[in-house]
Amino acid sequence: MKIFHFISSPAAGGAEIYVKNLVVKLRENSESQFAVLFLYKESEIGRDELFAKQFVKELQNNGIPYYYLGAKPSKHLSNFFKVLLFLLKNRADILHIHVPVALVYSFFSPAKIVYTHHTIKKLFPKLAFNVFNIRVRYIAICRACKVMLKNNGARNVLQINNGIPICEFSASSQYKKEISNIVKLLCVGRLVPSKNYAILFDVVDALKDDGVTNFIIRIAGEGDQYEMKCFRKKIRQRNAEEHIELLGQVSEIPPLMWSSDIFLMSSVSEGLPISLIEATAAGLPSIVTDVGGCAEVIQSCQSGQVVQPNDTFALTRALKTLITDRDLRNLYSKNAKLNAYKYGIGLSSVSHLNLYQRCFGKEWS
Repeated sequence: MKIFHFISSPAAGGAEIYVKNLVVKLRENSESQFAVLFLYKESEIGRDELFAKQFVKELQNNGIPYYYLGAKPSKHLSNFFKVLLFLLKNRADILHIHVPVALVYSFFSPAKIVYTHHTIKKLFPKLAFNVFNIRVRYIAICRACKVMLKNNGARNVLQINNGIPICEFSASSQYKKEISNIVKLLCVGRLVPSKNYAILFDVVDALKDDGVTNFIIRIAGEGDQYEMKCFRKKIRQRNAEEHIELLGQVSEIPPLMWSSDIFLMSSVSEGLPISLIEATAAGLPSIVTDVGGCAEVIQSCQSGQVVQPNDTFALTRALKTLITDRDLRNLYSKNAKLNAYKYGIGLSSVSHLNLYQRCFGKEWS
């Protein structure tokens, strides 16, 4: 079988990293041929170019070919013909799509189509699902995503949870964590509104009012220069320099997690965050908002606490509890290490290979 995985660009997003790791694992476990298609150049959509070079280098090192299709944002008609022409010239047995607009561009491809929906947002009207159902088999990345897809008319929906290479995030016995009275909290994700980092300023003020000052929140993630400048200015304006640190794009996430004490997500929208699974594998107790599949990970692994999005009081209370209770942090950490295997890339790979095999059987028709 020849299988193309279609993503937006070689970017630092969770979905893109997941697909890279998945394709590498699929190639290890299968004799099928795999390739990765990039809809855009990273520079076209403002993503980190250094990270993109590392991304494609990893594909090369694992013998996985990749292709830039040269699409331009918002040039839908031109993109449609570019994508279709490529897919007609480069025939695949299965086209596995991970970016919604590419589902439209690729609908008339001769390949059989699998589409993974990487969010719980409704991105298509029901009428569109009625059309897609003719050709598409869907993968939902978590239970909440599966419910959303089915409620909006998608048929043949299979849940395959996101996964990561667990061993890459399990701290080596040689790693010695620095002993400190300062509790280090870590956020991982782009500087975008959906991450809701703005709420952290009110949370920091509330914690200080409660007498909790022995903490720092570190934010690792890319953002354009203007966004970074504005956020750093706000840190100064709110006198939060001692408690909020903006790290920017970080290429080596595992050591950053190993040096942290708590993983924090303040998002108002998520799918099934790769960063949360990575933090779980690293043994970090987590505090997350109840969006997407975040609560599913916490409940399955018994590794932290869940609060409602945009609830400053609840988020402050959860943070105060974990910052001040080392024993509870240790319990959540132990549970995280024991249960992270549930989100291993190996399990995800096996489920995908089973689906691809069914693509050529009666179940597909």
